[in-house]
Amino acid sequence: MGDKTLGDGRKTKLFVPIYYLDPFGCISSMTPTRLYSMENSIGIFSLREVDPYRDATLIHSWVASPTAKYWLMQDLSVEKVEKFYLEFNLAAGSRAYLGYHNETPSFIVELYDPCIDPVAEHYTPLDW
Repeated sequence: MGDKTLGDGRKTKLFVPIYYLDPFGCISSMTPTRLYSMENSIGIFSLREVDPYRDATLIHSWVASPTAKYWLMQDLSVEKVEKFYLEFNLAAGSRAYLGYHNETPSFIVELYDPCIDPVAEHYTPLDW
């Protein structure tokens, strides 16, 4: 863990995640360890990896909302949301993060490698 000040004066913190194997043999975070944190004029933003067992109910409340129809998860149960994020975080090249604003869970960030994600079946990813 360490503090760093960026060139524009923003303060950041980098955190090292701690993992364990849960009773089902899946990798899970031992604590809701933050991977990244940044403070600016509108507050503190931080990220930690989604823990499907701990976060499924919260995420379900977001993705089942009528305003979140683009997620295509409105008809999923809490258990299916948990399973989705277990599989997503274990898949090669993908990770989901829970975003916080001023210590309040506020958003999800999903990162994936478009070259190995099923999205590659629909378009050719750019070579960066």
